[in-house]
Amino acid sequence: MSTHAIIASDATNRLGRYLHSDGYPSHTGIQLIRIIQRDGAQKAAETLCVDHYGWSFIDTLYTMNRFNEGQDSGYYDERFGLLPGYGIFCTEQDDVTADDFDDPKSTEEFGYIINNDGTIEVYERGKHIATVNALADDAEKQMLKLGF
Repeated sequence: MSTHAIIASDATNRLGRYLHSDGYPSHTGIQLIRIIQRDGAQKAAETLCVDHYGWSFIDTLYTMNRFNEGQDSGYYDERFGLLPGYGIFCTEQDDVTADDFDDPKSTEEFGYIINNDGTIEVYERGKHIATVNALADDAEKQMLKLGF
C-alpha cells in the first residue's frame, strides 16, 4: 500500500505533482528538506512541480545503477525515468494543485507546499499541520516531530 501525496509550490501558482509512494513526512518531508538545502527552494519547486509530470517516489540517494540494471523492474520502462538526486519521475500524469488537498475524494494523505522562502507547509488530509523551515539547522528534527 502506498502513501500518496501532492507536492506543490508557491512559485508555480500552487501547481503540484502527484507522488505515489512514501508520501509521509518522515520520508518525503525529509527528502524535500534535503533537496531544498542542496538546490534552493526555487530550483526544487521547478524540478518537482514543473519539469516533471509526477513522481513514483522521491529519494535523494537513489542511484542510476540500480535503475539502469533493472533491479526495480516495475520502473524499467518508458513510463518512468530517474532523476539522480530526486528520484523516479513519471513521464505522464495529470496536473494537480494545492487546492486538491481539500478534495474529499482525494486519495492523497499528505500535501506539501514549497514556499519561495524555503519553508514547507505540511498538510494531512487537507488540514495544515505544520510549517517547517527547510533551511534551519534542525529542519529534519522539526519534520520528524510530526510523528508520521
